[in-house]
Amino acid sequence: MQQLHDTKGSIRDIQHAAKLVALKQLLLDCGIGVTTAGSGDLGSEPVVSQHRVLLFCQMKSMLDIVEKDLLKGHMPSVTYLRLDGSTPAGSRHSIVHRFNN
Repeated sequence: MQQLHDTKGSIRDIQHAAKLVALKQLLLDCGIGVTTAGSGDLGSEPVVSQHRVLLFCQMKSMLDIVEKDLLKGHMPSVTYLRLDGSTPAGSRHSIVHRFNN
């Protein structure tokens, strides 16, 4: 914890979670989240990718972490849909249809 404090880091930084770093790299390798600058920077234009990803997690809290810390924090140009146990039953078909088309 002292090292985090000294470097003004955060425990929620994805650099402390090797699987999130690997997921980010996999997405970038597939062209998802890549910008014209090539690094996912905020000021760059997103590159349109024809690839899609379906991510399964055992726990909803892990999806929360992926959404907040990876997608919103490091890859804001990535558009995504979320379907989990809290998604109303009436909305699920629409989400699946949007993902498939």
